[in-house]
Amino acid sequence: MAFDTNTLQLVVADHNNLHILNATNGAYLGDLNVAGVPTSGYNSWLFDQVGFSDDGYLFAGNLAGVGGSGTFSVTAWAPPISVGAGPSVQSYANSDPGNGSGDRWGDTMAVRGNVSDGSAQVLLGSWNGTNVVIFTSDTSGDLTPNVVAVSGVPLGFSGQGITFGVGNTFWSKSPQYDLRLVSFNTNTTPWTGTV
Repeated sequence: MAFDTNTLQLVVADHNNLHILNATNGAYLGDLNVAGVPTSGYNSWLFDQVGFSDDGYLFAGNLAGVGGSGTFSVTAWAPPISVGAGPSVQSYANSDPGNGSGDRWGDTMAVRGNVSDGSAQVLLGSWNGTNVVIFTSDTSGDLTPNVVAVSGVPLGFSGQGITFGVGNTFWSKSPQYDLRLVSFNTNTTPWTGTV
């Protein structure tokens, strides 16, 4: 589920549809048009996670399973989000945003920044690895993946919850593990993260 502070709407993903709700009264408004969205996700899912940029772009990611089962993709809709609107850009479509890590991607996602000035970021946690991916956006919504190798964490440390923190930080959670605050460094190749 994602909340757009600009329109006070919620968008709910249910694997094959994106439903729009009025956040003030919960009324169902209708669905977004999903024609052209890649169907190559795990179990043919179109969507698993959704998130809004600060300027109202909706990003919707599917799910790619362990070892390359399914192709991971992120699709974007330009604001304002309205019933029947189709996607504006196929932001990312590749087998593994983790550069061949074979991790499962798409269980957790967070979005921040503005597409309009190129500051939007989409954060993905890995269900079974120690990397995360931070996509950076250009002003059209196209995304470039940046792998963040996080040290000192167990496998799957970001598999059940992830959100940006202040500055170059994010929070992550997974079953039976602690809530962790990770700082990331964008001046290394690959990017690195430290608890």
